[in-house]
Amino acid sequence: SFAALAGWFYKRHKTLQGSYLALTLATVFSTAVMMVANLLITPLYLNGSISDVAALLPTLLFPFNFIKCIVNAALVLVFYKPISLVMVRAGMIRKEGSQGKYFSKKTVITWIAAVILMAVSMVIFYAVLGGHIDFGA
Repeated sequence: SFAALAGWFYKRHKTLQGSYLALTLATVFSTAVMMVANLLITPLYLNGSISDVAALLPTLLFPFNFIKCIVNAALVLVFYKPISLVMVRAGMIRKEGSQGKYFSKKTVITWIAAVILMAVSMVIFYAVLGGHIDFGA
């Protein structure tokens, strides 16, 4: 759901703002789809009821899925430009717009946005865990 929506939207709006909007819509949509999927699939793994899983939605499943989508969006922002440049140079895709410039102002802004997204998701993750991380040791 994340990749399909983001790709579909970006194909129609090939701008920096279009990519940000595509990733934002994909994050929201994918999180919603995963909430429904968790309600249907997680009871099978937990040997519990749907109401047991529904109780986990606000405290565990929603934060996890939302943070996962934010990290996915941030990784797309970091890796899209290098991968697309390699694909252009290999002749796999056509060169469009300013794909030839690697360190353009937009690329640097996008990388900064990706780092901020990752940092925010880690802060949210830390807060959801109650301010401490226990690795079971």
